[in-house]
Amino acid sequence: MRHRNGRAGGYIAILLALFCLPYFSLVTAAGKGIVSLENPSVKEFLTKVFYVDKRYRVSCVLDYVGREKGRQDLPRPAEITFPRTKGKVWINLRLKGGKPAIGWKEKVKGGDGRAYVYNLVPRSRYAYTVQDTGGRTIKSGVLYTGGTLRMCRVDGVRNVRDIGGWRTGDGRRIRYGKIYRGGELDGKHHVTEKGKQTMKKVLRIGVEVDLRKKKETKDRNRSVLGNKVAYYRYSTLSYRLPDRKKATYAKVFRRIFRSVEQEQPVYLHCVYGCDRTGTIAFLLEGLLGVNESDLAKEYELSSFYLPRTRDGAFSGYRELVQEIKTYPGDTLQDKITGYFHGLGFTDAQVKRFRDRMLTEAP
Repeated sequence: MRHRNGRAGGYIAILLALFCLPYFSLVTAAGKGIVSLENPSVKEFLTKVFYVDKRYRVSCVLDYVGREKGRQDLPRPAEITFPRTKGKVWINLRLKGGKPAIGWKEKVKGGDGRAYVYNLVPRSRYAYTVQDTGGRTIKSGVLYTGGTLRMCRVDGVRNVRDIGGWRTGDGRRIRYGKIYRGGELDGKHHVTEKGKQTMKKVLRIGVEVDLRKKKETKDRNRSVLGNKVAYYRYSTLSYRLPDRKKATYAKVFRRIFRSVEQEQPVYLHCVYGCDRTGTIAFLLEGLLGVNESDLAKEYELSSFYLPRTRDGAFSGYRELVQEIKTYPGDTLQDKITGYFHGLGFTDAQVKRFRDRMLTEAP
């Protein structure tokens, strides 16, 4: 395995052998008929890397970045084939056993004989039909999705993913569709009308939590997704949790807790969806019980959009973890729980949030 800057060396090779061990906590074995939603480089990173170095001297993610052409912050699509026909056809999918809103519907060219479907939920079963414009069913079937990580494709937006899927220390798993993280919707990259429809109708975003400074938002006071999406802005910091910002962080987490309780999926973002967003995501996922290695890997997934390694010069991730470890507790989850106690959250509130965010792992 290569060092992240591309230079091989005996000392580095030994470190990587020690700190980048095979790991399988996020991987589902793909059987016959199961569609993998993870792109190959991301899947390999999640499969092969397990961090045991608690001093954060080594990062492995850049060994996997740039292996494929094009954007790597996107999922693989599910492909549905059907007999070619003239005109347009409707592709309809619905999550089996799920709410009707958790589905996908789009009109495509019938002459193509295939359609590519994004933003499906991993480890799920979908029923699908292909119909012509007259309502005649051309094909129907069942589609099974594999993998665990749910990256999302939103036209005009970068670095979007669901925080669901990660295993926790008590054997449960974070639910999909509760909290999404990503880049800004109205800056350098601007969500398109198609992207807005994806966020509202597929991801079902009900609350936008904007972590940018006021000057970065150009005094925005409503969501670009429309009036039906509630908008809240809180100016937070990257990797730092100073006392002067304690009230702000408390407001951020209370808003997220309340939105989850009200069944309103949250879109959490700053500018690039890496640093300020990564700080909040780290604390939420750690509170839910994700282990330290997986927390680091979830943070480093943003490197498939912009380089953000846990040992990098542009990252304060190591300092964030070290600060959290000054709180009392036997485990990292205990220490993060202590941080939330300092923000004014009770054990009952934390337990209620965990129960709503976690499900039994298959």
